[in-house]
Amino acid sequence: MSVCPLRYAYSPKALRQANVIPTSVAYIMGGLYGNPVAMEACVEMVEREEGSVGVFNGDFNFLNVKEVLVRGVNNRIKNHARLYATAGNVEMEMTDEHGEGCGCGYPAYTSKEVPTRSDEIVANLRRSLHSTNESLSVKPWLTGLDLYKILDFEGVSRVATIHGDPTNLSGWSFSVEKMPVETNNDIRAALNCTDPKTPLKDIERWFTDANVSSFVCSHTCLPHITALPCGVVANNGSAGLPNFKANLSGTVLRVSLQNRAPPGHLSVLASRVQNDLRYDMVEVRFDHTEWNRIFLEMWPEGSPAHLSYHNRIVNGPNFLLEQ
Repeated sequence: MSVCPLRYAYSPKALRQANVIPTSVAYIMGGLYGNPVAMEACVEMVEREEGSVGVFNGDFNFLNVKEVLVRGVNNRIKNHARLYATAGNVEMEMTDEHGEGCGCGYPAYTSKEVPTRSDEIVANLRRSLHSTNESLSVKPWLTGLDLYKILDFEGVSRVATIHGDPTNLSGWSFSVEKMPVETNNDIRAALNCTDPKTPLKDIERWFTDANVSSFVCSHTCLPHITALPCGVVANNGSAGLPNFKANLSGTVLRVSLQNRAPPGHLSVLASRVQNDLRYDMVEVRFDHTEWNRIFLEMWPEGSPAHLSYHNRIVNGPNFLLEQ
């Protein structure tokens, strides 16, 4: 695994003092990857449901290397009264003018070309942010982002929104292939993952230390809702890229009090109910043709992002919803 910067590390106990967002419904949205078309679809979800909030839990930037998109994506969140954000590794690294990598912390079973390309993508994004005073106007907001937040559901349950895992911004302990369950063996094989699963005793300790009912992360961008005896661990997937084979929609996780069923206009892919809360994995439907056009203007054939992401954009990844 590549090494994560020391500033990414924190203690689960730190979440007890995290900034709190009171709500009864939250849309947790990560891995937007700078897709402005998906951004508007995410904003619409929040705006159509009264009393809801939206939390972008990192990596809402990445592929948006045009200056106008650097400003547009970040200002859209920054200036909206019901939208919040926490930093992902991309936000941390793009603001570091002297940074050299992407901060992704890829595990050893990741293809060796992927980290190199990601480093190049973030280097382009970093240059765009620092290229003009107009682009730099969003840097103070980005550098001031929390690493995590707590959603307080009317005093009934506390949900931690993080990017990686409870100890590191780019941690992989909560990836679907690391969950201590038997139902992920197929996807472990598909990913060539031979790393040990995260011990349940560690997860139980993190829940106690953080004093939460669930953790919701996004870093690995493979969605799952895993109900454990100690609470729910979920990954909200990628809002801006396809998450499943032959399905080009993004995903977000809607978390609500148990009596707040999702509105009928939403397309729900999977649901769980535990400890007074319901968790619904929701499709982010957007104009894929328009997003592909925008992407190709920034990342033509042969570019690092095209090599890593274009096939996923037009075909989806090789994972089924059932996995």
